[in-house]
Amino acid sequence: MNSQTVVAAACVIIACLASPTLAATRADLQYPNRPVRIIVPTSPGGGTDFLTRLVAQRLSERWGQSLVVDNRSGAGGLIGLEILAHATPDGYTLIMTGVSNLLPALLSGRLSFDRDGDFTPISRAATSVLVLVMHPGVPVKSVKEFVELARAKPRQIMYASGGTGSTAHLGMELFSSMAGIELTHVPYKGTGPALNDLLSGRVQFSLIGPAPALPHVRAGRLRILAITGTKRATTFPEAPTFPEAGYPRYDASLWWGVLAPARVPALLVARLNTDLNWVVQQPDTADRLAAAGIVSAGGLSPAQFADYIATENVKWNNAIKAAGLR
Repeated sequence: MNSQTVVAAACVIIACLASPTLAATRADLQYPNRPVRIIVPTSPGGGTDFLTRLVAQRLSERWGQSLVVDNRSGAGGLIGLEILAHATPDGYTLIMTGVSNLLPALLSGRLSFDRDGDFTPISRAATSVLVLVMHPGVPVKSVKEFVELARAKPRQIMYASGGTGSTAHLGMELFSSMAGIELTHVPYKGTGPALNDLLSGRVQFSLIGPAPALPHVRAGRLRILAITGTKRATTFPEAPTFPEAGYPRYDASLWWGVLAPARVPALLVARLNTDLNWVVQQPDTADRLAAAGIVSAGGLSPAQFADYIATENVKWNNAIKAAGLR
């Protein structure tokens, strides 16, 4: 090789190394080379926290790198989303969010971020029914009896939720509209604090995920009246569905997925999507989720997950308008 060829080759190498595209590619191939933060926009103790910690553990094993679970509750999940929206788009800050955390963004007139433009969907991770649970001190054992009690005592029956605009809040408001009852909403900063007051009897009932409800239902500290969805859950085989209880049009279920900030390099998005889908579809992960009443739901591409979120937004926007919520 003559000197001119050597110089030319060197120039090509230098030009390639200076290319932003190649620089991103090199960074993607080395990802992750330091701890990754995954935000949980709820307090510890709820279904989102349980799912996140399980996924973080499995990803850490796959990557050989630690994942830091960062609980940032408040404003129905908007605080966590705001942190993500302003994070560096390098894949080292992610969020495990879901319908219950995105609903407040549909209700809020003012946001410090662009709900549609400031995030990169990675993949859906799991889905779940919701369960209507009652404190055992309340003298009802069915949805029918619950509705009769609420009609007899308008606004005297209080229900807890993980925050204004959460699935528990909007789901119960939708049900109230269908059943023709008036209830009092008591919002908390996450499912954990809401569950604590429900167990103590300060509030009478809540619509929550099966993971936090399961141990208390089995111990007799809570009574389950019904579950969302169209078929009974293996976790609560004795619990009727809302359609079985006389409300065939009622539908409010949970889903969770991972988002990254906007402008994360495409190669890194693909890597995260592949790894997340692999983790949640592993038999041991799926079994752990199933034991908590959560269904592994990986397999979507980033584009498919984006379409799924858009469809969910339309559904809940229509529901919000139909119920007259603001």
